Amino acid sequence: MKKLGFAVSALSVLAFTTVNASDRDFGQIYSECGIGGMIGFGISNDHSTAKPLAIVTNVTWDLGTTAISSNISSPATCSGGKERTAAFIYQNYPQLETDLAMGEGQHLISLLNVAGCSASAQADVVSGLRADLAASASQDSYASKTRFEKSEVLHSQLSQRMATSCSI
Repeated sequence: MKKLGFAVSALSVLAFTTVNASDRDFGQIYSECGIGGMIGFGISNDHSTAKPLAIVTNVTWDLGTTAISSNISSPATCSGGKERTAAFIYQNYPQLETDLAMGEGQHLISLLNVAGCSASAQADVVSGLRADLAASASQDSYASKTRFEKSEVLHSQLSQRMATSCSI
């Protein structure tokens, strides 16, 4: 009975991993996963330089073996920019809040680059995020929210703005 339970559990994990792994194409695996993904996006937040750096690193290091294996075994570690964007927002929320209030700033530009928003769409995204921040900050509950809760709201608002304004 224990063997059957273990087999069912193992198949469930494998099925879940296979579904996530199949969502990513070959180019995304080489640019977002493995050692190259960590080094490329660790050095540069600009997708135009980070992506080629990640691909070259993965190919040079081990012909992409770690990228492929991390895509299969731990797909959450190399999935697009959502996790990086969320981490960036949480780590820099106070500075992002200040930049959004002013309508400009290095942290705000970095956020848009990390999120993969093109330069031509950034003004629209910033304008929308400023309006979102003003609406959020005007609520009575805003001051009592934790940094995590505020970051979560900003991430959600950014995702909505990117969907309508950015062509990634």
